[in-house]
Amino acid sequence: MREQATTQREGKGQGQFWLMGGVALLAFALRVYRLDFQSLWRDEVDALRFALFPLPKLLGTFTQGGWNGPLYFPLLRVWIAAAGQREFALRFPSLLGGVLAVPLTYALGRRLGSQRLAMLGSLLVAVSPYLVWYSQEAKMYALFTAGGLLSWYLYLRGLEEGGWGVWVGYVVATSLCTYLHLLAVLLIPAQAAVFLLQWSRYRGRVQPWLGAMAALILPYLPFARWEIPLLLSGFRTGHPFYPLGQILTTLLQAFSLGITPHPTLRIFFPLQRPIGLALYEGLIVTLFLGLAGLLLYRGRQSLQLVLCWLLLPPVIIYLISLGVPLFNARYLIWMAPAFLLLLGMGLIAVREQSRLFFILCLIGLLLIDGQALLVQAHVPIKSDFRRAAAYVRAHRQSDEPILFLIPHVRYTFEYYYGPADPWVGGPYTNAGVSSEEVDQQLRETMEGAQSVWLVMSEPELWDERGLVGQWLESNGHRTDEATFARVEVARYALGD
Repeated sequence: MREQATTQREGKGQGQFWLMGGVALLAFALRVYRLDFQSLWRDEVDALRFALFPLPKLLGTFTQGGWNGPLYFPLLRVWIAAAGQREFALRFPSLLGGVLAVPLTYALGRRLGSQRLAMLGSLLVAVSPYLVWYSQEAKMYALFTAGGLLSWYLYLRGLEEGGWGVWVGYVVATSLCTYLHLLAVLLIPAQAAVFLLQWSRYRGRVQPWLGAMAALILPYLPFARWEIPLLLSGFRTGHPFYPLGQILTTLLQAFSLGITPHPTLRIFFPLQRPIGLALYEGLIVTLFLGLAGLLLYRGRQSLQLVLCWLLLPPVIIYLISLGVPLFNARYLIWMAPAFLLLLGMGLIAVREQSRLFFILCLIGLLLIDGQALLVQAHVPIKSDFRRAAAYVRAHRQSDEPILFLIPHVRYTFEYYYGPADPWVGGPYTNAGVSSEEVDQQLRETMEGAQSVWLVMSEPELWDERGLVGQWLESNGHRTDEATFARVEVARYALGD
């Protein structure tokens, strides 16, 4: 009997191993599929530029203000030295981080005490449109999502099992996360809240817990030296202010549907951005499962952890934003696994009431995710500088200047085009510059030019009144134009 029970456990363990392997393989397939379909956008090209900084300047980003994830750039530098600078190669480390998040979610789900939660959570992470999108972007977001999962796993293991090696691993993993992105520091108050809420369970670990919290201060000091004074100064970040309710609904939509509103759900909810969470962009399924997990899931301690992970960071971001707006959904991407674990809890709660309804809810989630993934993989969404550069190359005379609006997009354009000489940066007009001043500046920069190409992307960041376009229309006429995803190009003959 004892041998039979052992054999059954081994067989079950092997089955779980292969099932988990299949989910990880699915995650890899979804992320590698059309990995280089979307054109690189300016943040990705900036990451490449920063990675290629002279080494002293690159290392200086660890102590200078304004760098929200300095560790990513030296890591990318090492990678591109071996793999090159093509889109596929640049994005592959993010793909690996996205795949790694799947077994880490599984391990964390097991640590939370449920094999079923581990499997459902890892499956939802594997097919999440939001997590797939950022696993296909040459930035740090997929890597520090995986790092956040590792931090939570080691934190729980330290609280439950102890051991100095586990606590050291936790401090290292959490510190690396904060160097991958500054806002990963919000992991710490969320984790501290779990410890305090579950004091009766973990009070025997007070000393190692205090030691770990104290140890986390040291790696953060280089950031604190410039970050705290900067936050207190009330400087302008360029981010708009979002009320707390809008922060939460933005995260809900992103974690549920990905980076674009789901096209199928618009059929059922044709109103323009209906107010009220129950109708917001067709999030009925995820809202229902979230509420089911919140109200019906039996693992109260696991639910407390997920809620601390989900709710405390946005509240802190909101409070900081009262002085210095900081919110961007992708900065909190490391919260997405918590949301998906909450949905997994909801699915488990539904399964206890009706297996048929559980199957229907799971199929509904997978269909929503699948259709969003198809859109992301087949519709150009990022600024399409690849096609824009090809169009200009095919139609431009070599002596025609290129006017970039905004000037910063020149780097992305040149990734595909090569050196774009001669080029001109469009004047910044959002600080109250008059049309007369724009006229004077453009006449000086365009002196002697018979024609000019305009390459325009995100112009509202630089010229929201459209003064540059008005000058071109008044001082010339358009002879050629083309529009691509978030990029417009046009040729103007001047002086006619």
